[in-house]
Amino acid sequence: MSETENLIDILVVIDAESVMQQFTPSSDAGKPTSIGSNPNLIYMFVKWDEVISGDASSGLSVSVSPNNIIRWRGTSLALNTHYSVVLTACEFTQGQNLISSPAPITPSVSVPLPQLNGNVVVTNPLPLQNIQDFYFQSVALDTGKVTYTFSFAVTNNDGNVLGYFKWDPSLVVS
Repeated sequence: MSETENLIDILVVIDAESVMQQFTPSSDAGKPTSIGSNPNLIYMFVKWDEVISGDASSGLSVSVSPNNIIRWRGTSLALNTHYSVVLTACEFTQGQNLISSPAPITPSVSVPLPQLNGNVVVTNPLPLQNIQDFYFQSVALDTGKVTYTFSFAVTNNDGNVLGYFKWDPSLVVS
């Protein structure tokens, strides 16, 4: 990992359609259905130089240094176009003193909005749209292995929650 890097972005991609097909959804956010660490349903990504092992898997181990900021963003495999995924909670199962409690953050950000001229994507200038970003954020405090449980909701395109689930990733602070 780069010596100057202090922000670790973890993209969590969930195959929500398969989760809904393979597991009975919980209707209780406080008691989500566990999908364990199934490698065929959740894919986590970081920059190549932050990976210890498990890149693009549900068991990603990431190299994090004390004082690094860690952010988890969730999406569905279809980029929230059929089913949407919202990370809802994070609980520690091991190493709770190694990172601060992940907290939800909701900043407003401006992102480019692609425009079409026929079948051609117009790139200059790209208009901006304001959106409400959403992620969980934590700070690495000490070295060691952190195991945690992330809960998430699967929704339909109308915003209705179809079920609550959880899985058990880990993080290495080195």
